[in-house]
Amino acid sequence: MKPRKNTRRLGTLLFFIPIALILLLVVYGVLSSHLLGSGTLIVSAQTSNRYYPSVGMNVTAQVGTSYKGTTPLHLPLGQGTYLVQYSQTQWFYTPPERSITLVPGQTEYAVGVYDPIVRTILISSSMFNSTEVTAEHYITPVVFINQMRTNILIQSDPTGRVNISPSGNFTYVFSSAGTFPIYLVGGTSTVTVSVS
Repeated sequence: MKPRKNTRRLGTLLFFIPIALILLLVVYGVLSSHLLGSGTLIVSAQTSNRYYPSVGMNVTAQVGTSYKGTTPLHLPLGQGTYLVQYSQTQWFYTPPERSITLVPGQTEYAVGVYDPIVRTILISSSMFNSTEVTAEHYITPVVFINQMRTNILIQSDPTGRVNISPSGNFTYVFSSAGTFPIYLVGGTSTVTVSVS
């Protein structure tokens, strides 16, 4: 009786082993095609560090034709090439679009760098070339450029007295909103910076 019982068990085992192997191969194929056939695209945006330390930004980004969202985005995508486009944001230049190629199983990064729009004030003939400029506090660099052959002094409450050498420049980012007159020391010219 015992040999017959063992034979039956062995037969049942031999019947289910191939089925289990086939199921394992199917599961492995599905998982490997899913995991290895796709990659991850991380889309982010930040300010440039040209005038102040870089910080992350929450802006709208378009990835290909199907994906749109607010940065940062973490997208599991199939293998291929994707065009990343960034939205316009006031006070900044829009980053150029980027083409990113995803390789299966890897992570690629698309970083949009937003440069602030600079307000430039030229100083020549002992005068400012403008009477008023607008800026955004903590964002807009205001650059004073001395086009004269002599040193010049400018003065305001936030900047204090600043000496600018011939062909030199001075950059200032206002830290608060308000209206700030900038005076040319020794001259009659004034420029008002309206900061929002």
